[in-house]
Amino acid sequence: MDLPPELYGEYSQPSPKYYWNPSEYDSPENFLCCPHARSREGWLDVETLRSLRLTSKAFNQAATSILFRSVRILCRPGLENEVTGFDSMVESLLVPRATFEPSVKSLRIFLRNHHVQRGFLHDTSWNFVDDKNAMIAFIDKMPRVTKNLSQLESLQIFFPTWSSKYSDMDDGTVQLDLDLLSHFRATISTALSATPLSNLTELRLSLPCTHDFVEVSTTVPDSLLARLKALFLSVTDATGPGGRKEYLYWADETTDGDDGFPHSNLQQQYPNTGHMQGIFAIVSRCHNLETLGLQGTQLLDGDLLEWSPASSGLQSLFLERVKFSSSNLIKLFSPNKSLEISKSRLMRIWLEVVDLTADFWEEVFSHLLLCPKLEFVHLDEVSYARGSENFDLKLWFGRPWEDSTELMSTREEDEEAMLAVRDYLVGKAGGSEAYSEKFGERYGLQPDQ
Repeated sequence: MDLPPELYGEYSQPSPKYYWNPSEYDSPENFLCCPHARSREGWLDVETLRSLRLTSKAFNQAATSILFRSVRILCRPGLENEVTGFDSMVESLLVPRATFEPSVKSLRIFLRNHHVQRGFLHDTSWNFVDDKNAMIAFIDKMPRVTKNLSQLESLQIFFPTWSSKYSDMDDGTVQLDLDLLSHFRATISTALSATPLSNLTELRLSLPCTHDFVEVSTTVPDSLLARLKALFLSVTDATGPGGRKEYLYWADETTDGDDGFPHSNLQQQYPNTGHMQGIFAIVSRCHNLETLGLQGTQLLDGDLLEWSPASSGLQSLFLERVKFSSSNLIKLFSPNKSLEISKSRLMRIWLEVVDLTADFWEEVFSHLLLCPKLEFVHLDEVSYARGSENFDLKLWFGRPWEDSTELMSTREEDEEAMLAVRDYLVGKAGGSEAYSEKFGERYGLQPDQ
């Protein structure tokens, strides 16, 4: 019996398999802001899809489209490269295939594992050589991979992260292979500029330092950025003072307390605090964004961003380790200035270690109450920026590792406004139980129990 073509696709979508995986795949920015990241919803049942492809030509076509809809390349230098969703080497992506290539909509290159981190270190000892050579070989293939996958809608590159060690204990300076990093940066620029990528609507780049984004911003075409619906930019070199909250475990009462954590040799040459304009240069050329995510190490100065959301504004916003004035932050929450706030489509906000450089959090929270579609707000350590006019309002704990609360402000009006947002969201969800069931206990402004 012949079935309508659309039913083959319907029947070819088996229930996903669920796994608990507290890795970067399960990070809050993924589950909130990234339509192509479905790790919290589970992985495809690959075995069932493979079997279904053997039943008939029609099911083969439908199951193949689903199976190859999201390709994630996990690079493990020194070992085989494996592609989640099918057993194949990366080299299989270098040969265009009429039945395969159009089906690939999402490509995730995840470079965060022990071997990759060792490969990028400036170390020529024998046990590092294989990792480094494997990394070079993989990087050289990237432009050809993106060229062949011309139907990509989502491109995601996650770079390794680095942190400083306390210099009083040993030499805490992270020494990276600057030549290899430069080669990687140039390769990404080539992949983004020399490939049409005419269907790309989501770009997620986690690169070592802010200077990398300066280089990328000069080569990525305006046409590519103008098509993006989702953009996530993240800095991964957290070495040096201000790079991580954990450095403050060594704090004293009169300084930031993290001067004993040295910059990497990369940041000694290109400090994150001196090249932030590269990130904002990319954002400013994106005129159709629905989702924006920015993640810094040393706090990104959001007041340098000269950009407003287009049309009716953003739907999702993720900010981590960024500082703004309240007026500039509110601008990101709002639709185009030609539209009333009642036209806002903002639904989800994640603010983590976000500091205000001017004015009060009360103004920010009061504005959120005017957003008719808002359903989710997650706050973690939002406060006032060091050196700002209201820094004296910052709430301090006795020990830095206890600094874990939604709002770190001694101003009562700030807390009252935040609680008003919580009550507003709980009411929209249908009560405390419904709200907690929808968003869980880990995320969002939690209702009183």
